[in-house]
Amino acid sequence: MKYFKMLLVFASLFAVIACGGTDEIAEKMEVIQDKVEEKVEQKTGKSDDSDSEAAEKKEMPNLSGELSVEVTVEMAPLTLSILEGKAQFNMKDGQGWIDAVDAQPIEQGWGVKTLTVSTAVLNFEDGSMVLLEPNTELDIALYQLINGGVSQGGERHVNLKIVNGGVAFDVVPAESPPNTWAFLTPDGAVTIQGTGGSLSRRVGIKEELDECSNPDHADDPICTGDNKAVSVDTKIELLEGTATMVRKKSEHDFDNEDGDGDDHKEEIQAMVVKPGVAFQASEEKPCTEEMLEADPMLAADVGYIVSLAGEEIFDEEVLEKAAEIALESDKVQEDIAVLQVAALAGPDGVEAIKESGSIDAALEITSEAFEAESVLDPDMLLPVPLDQVLEASEELQEGAGLKAVDEAAADLMVEASELQEAVANGEATEEELIALQEDLIETVGDFEGATVVENTAGIDTVTGGKVGFEGAKDAFKEKFLPPMPEPLYDESGNQIGVKEPD
Repeated sequence: MKYFKMLLVFASLFAVIACGGTDEIAEKMEVIQDKVEEKVEQKTGKSDDSDSEAAEKKEMPNLSGELSVEVTVEMAPLTLSILEGKAQFNMKDGQGWIDAVDAQPIEQGWGVKTLTVSTAVLNFEDGSMVLLEPNTELDIALYQLINGGVSQGGERHVNLKIVNGGVAFDVVPAESPPNTWAFLTPDGAVTIQGTGGSLSRRVGIKEELDECSNPDHADDPICTGDNKAVSVDTKIELLEGTATMVRKKSEHDFDNEDGDGDDHKEEIQAMVVKPGVAFQASEEKPCTEEMLEADPMLAADVGYIVSLAGEEIFDEEVLEKAAEIALESDKVQEDIAVLQVAALAGPDGVEAIKESGSIDAALEITSEAFEAESVLDPDMLLPVPLDQVLEASEELQEGAGLKAVDEAAADLMVEASELQEAVANGEATEEELIALQEDLIETVGDFEGATVVENTAGIDTVTGGKVGFEGAKDAFKEKFLPPMPEPLYDESGNQIGVKEPD
């Protein structure tokens, strides 16, 4: 019973981090209309104040003709189309997971998930689509349209929390700011404009860290005890548009001379992802009290694993520490909000981070941009107020390294990939490639995970060669189509029937 209650605490942690809590959603909707109208009045100068005060107000950018003080705020409906297998939804009201029907209506604050052999597409009002790969869980933390959304000259704001799994997204273009679209994970955020690509973050459990098999680390305290390890595999591939990733990674520091069991190192990564560019990383974290204390974001992954495998998989001390973090989740919410606000600054924010050596530069860009261009108060996008985010930034960065791949570096990565193909086809020289690769190494440095789609898209089962960028784009388009009948052949190559899709 004790650990059953802990499981409920873990479940509440997911809801709080992803959605700000269902009660908080209702509370925000009660005040958001007033907030938006107040901000429009400030920007247009239309209020009950004197003419002299109105003249001092900022003029609201003209989104679609003459902007009125009257605004509409809508929690637009979504639908879940099941392409294959079975999908489920969770209204976060205590009923748990419910089997979905095709074209299932979905609302803000709900969760959706696919099972082992199933895919489904989340359809948005403006035609944007998010496909859930098999074994994927996603929370719709925020989906709001202001003044009818992008198609009517208004704004679109979307926060989707990837609890675990992978998605492919085809999002209708919308300038950001004033619009926002963010994919949130337990360790960071990816913001996009009009973009097509994929994002996955899958969590697993291991008996120990792989590095513990290294004889040089056999005596490390983290390898001598019965310490489970959480594995995290993250991948981002972009086929069109632009995306911005800001995340915090943490891992055990085997190079620490003291060799203390609670030693760890942290790094904040900021990266611009463009068509043909990718990010791929496989990481392991020891699941100990000390690691949870140092990296509270790990508690969400522990909770997810417990929800699937049961509480007996971890030691009692680890469960108690994770439950403690769940009950006091303000710190986790603040950290995710800091990373999200930094990512919302887009490519300009990453460039500012690289030049200044601090994510505060990106936070300032986002704050100023939304003050000048967006009708929606940034506080409505975040689980904590923006002022609190700015204050929490210093603690998040304390003791953490910082690395960035800006837009210029991303362009250079694509250029190097194209030149490598040209060399293979005899259209360029190896000397040219070596010179460009040297520039790339100097620009990107030792940023772990930065790569190109050519290296992440997989192998063609027919040719045995790499799928390549064009092949990845073709496969991406096919993902959103329902499964088709497949012809069946005998040993002689004669068609003997048709296999119907599930």
